[in-house]
Amino acid sequence: DQSLRASLREGMASAAMLGAGESYLNAFAIFLQGTAMQIGVLGTVPQLCGALSQIGIVGVMERVRSCRLVLVVLSVLQSMFWLLIAAIPWACGVRSSAVTVLILAVSGYHIVNGLIAPVWNSLIGDLVPVNVRGSFFGKRGKLVSLMTFISMFAAGQTLELFKSWSSTALGFFIIFAASFAVRVWSAYFLSKHADPSYRFSPGDRFTFADFLRRMPYSNFARFVLFISLLNLAVWLAAPYFSVYMLRDLGLSYTAFTFLGVTQILAQILTLQNWGFLVDRFGSKRILSFCAKGVSVVPLFWLFGSQIWYLSLVQALSGVVWAGYNLAIQTFLFDAVSPPKRARCVAYQATVNGVFVLIGSLLGAYLATHLENPIPFENWFWVPQSNYLMVFMVSGCVRALVTMGLLRIFREVRAVEEVKRRELIFRIAHVRPLAGLIFRPLTLIQGAVRRNREGHAEEE
Repeated sequence: DQSLRASLREGMASAAMLGAGESYLNAFAIFLQGTAMQIGVLGTVPQLCGALSQIGIVGVMERVRSCRLVLVVLSVLQSMFWLLIAAIPWACGVRSSAVTVLILAVSGYHIVNGLIAPVWNSLIGDLVPVNVRGSFFGKRGKLVSLMTFISMFAAGQTLELFKSWSSTALGFFIIFAASFAVRVWSAYFLSKHADPSYRFSPGDRFTFADFLRRMPYSNFARFVLFISLLNLAVWLAAPYFSVYMLRDLGLSYTAFTFLGVTQILAQILTLQNWGFLVDRFGSKRILSFCAKGVSVVPLFWLFGSQIWYLSLVQALSGVVWAGYNLAIQTFLFDAVSPPKRARCVAYQATVNGVFVLIGSLLGAYLATHLENPIPFENWFWVPQSNYLMVFMVSGCVRALVTMGLLRIFREVRAVEEVKRRELIFRIAHVRPLAGLIFRPLTLIQGAVRRNREGHAEEE
């Protein structure tokens, strides 16, 4: 219990770093006059570096055997990169060449983050009881989203204030220095975790090549293939939402932050309930439902650019992404035995990182070569932007992956069966925001059911 409480606090501290720091890296690159290609590289190359670094940490864990010690040291090391990032405008000036330095610094940050991920998953997987994983990670995710909301809002207001004083660089320095401080704080809470010895046997070792060879036969490997292909489709567009909002729509930092925190608020209101549904109906069922939602979200960006409309799109995005990410996390813990967990996390990240890089580079190419007009512009006013075409392509590819590959892996736990209609009803009533989004679907399905029952009585 003490370790789980420490994990909740550590998650909130890390979330403050995410909200104040990582959430504004694209905005920082735009401030530094980064090109569309540089923005795409910033969003993917550092993450690929982090994914590739994960394979090496497994050998370190087998020698050190103390996950807690490794986590604390790496977290403090990671915090130092925020000071380096904060100093870039003064050391390199505000020009596109500074973005290259930013990409290198963020790559170092993600390499350390990649080293942390398998160790943390191995440790927390041993500490959380199997029967409450969904509930615990739902609660932790809710607190993480709440702290991300607060820190992102505070960072956005800080940037807006310093922009009004013509000191935007100083505003970025402050929010990145705050990210350094809260990362050190999170390392303190990591030191409060219990530290069960990392146990493995020679039979638990298998190479990355072995993992790839098993992909046609391994349920977990097929799961990795699905989420990696879906992430390829996601990252066709993911780096460019910020560019579209700040450059094409000309949003202020306040409006940009508002749209970001709307998505996070939706996660706060629904994450814990997603956890209950995962525990009851299984990770695969929730993953299947939310993957379909993830597929349609980018298409809604084509139909309007007003703040009130985009906030509704962001709310829907927050709901479906909350369930999707939680289901991925719990499925991994269910599908992999503890001695193999760190290795499987590393291999999953490597495959996923390669597909993310491919998706982002394709997105960068499309963003610079696709031409308007937007197919819907005769019915809806939208700004003339190539990024909207990228969003449309991303949504279509997501839908193709979801429809074609969801069946290639299966649930690994014995769970309660639930029909799609019943699941929609349950989601629609778990929280007010989810109800706002899904309530129309339940009303339509209820009317259809009553109509069928009426016909049956007449017959």
